[in-house]
Amino acid sequence: MAIDLVCHSTLDKTDVEKAIRLLSIQRADLFSYKFLISKILDSDDVDEEIARKFGFRSRFVFLIRVNDKNEAHRMGEVVGVLRKAFGPQNVLVLFENETEVGPEHQSS
Repeated sequence: MAIDLVCHSTLDKTDVEKAIRLLSIQRADLFSYKFLISKILDSDDVDEEIARKFGFRSRFVFLIRVNDKNEAHRMGEVVGVLRKAFGPQNVLVLFENETEVGPEHQSS
């Protein structure tokens, strides 16, 4: 079964692309194999409605898929890295697009 984090962002698409590109380089330990980042898509009506439930305005969405199930316990770390890269007010991370995930959910 796939494990996905759905990421919504308020940033411009070029800023989202830049942040993802930098993360892929700076955190290759996470994003080269263990966690895969999808291409960025415009948020559709469903994405926007889901984000509104969390008080967030979604402009763009991308997925982070857990590719190495043995590393799933690092999802909290991944969320922390995303929040730092995007700014916490600019990214909403949802587990399976339903439950908000924060770095406090990091497992030991």
